[in-house]
Amino acid sequence: MIEWFAPARRRDGPARGTFVDRDGVINEHIAGGYVLRPEQFRFLPGAIDALRRLCEGGHAFVVITNQSCINRGLLEPATLETIMSAMVSTLGEAGAPCAGWVCCPHRPDEGCACRKPGTAMLERAAGVTGIALQRSAFIGDSRSDIEAAEHAGMTGILVRRNHPHALAEAVDRIVSGAL
Repeated sequence: MIEWFAPARRRDGPARGTFVDRDGVINEHIAGGYVLRPEQFRFLPGAIDALRRLCEGGHAFVVITNQSCINRGLLEPATLETIMSAMVSTLGEAGAPCAGWVCCPHRPDEGCACRKPGTAMLERAAGVTGIALQRSAFIGDSRSDIEAAEHAGMTGILVRRNHPHALAEAVDRIVSGAL
């Protein structure tokens, strides 16, 4: 796993949180490809505002992403870190501080425990941040995201890939207490 976490801001007791897939949910999913350069990363309309509302509603959020392009030799880990750092910085400046991100670099055929629908990335993030999985939701655009949520005892929210307001609609459900 490749990861980054904000300096500890643990709360007393298990915290509420939300885990969010990256490509197709926060940023544009590139059909048939990967975000391999910082300039290819484009936030979906409404994504930054949605994540700010999530934070204002008392939910820490962690980005959970499969990036097999690393072990396919298409993306260097340092470039991934540059892309993710720019994402975190933009979100922080907009009032949506990201609690962290975790990436699985493995190809599907490698059989690792971290690649979604595995739960190792979720468990790692929960352990570092103090977010209680059973009190949390996972917003994703693929069946593997929802399966990971189910395996971890979380609520999974499936959104339409690259839909401009899908993340906002999911956040509204979470913040309103509808879940």
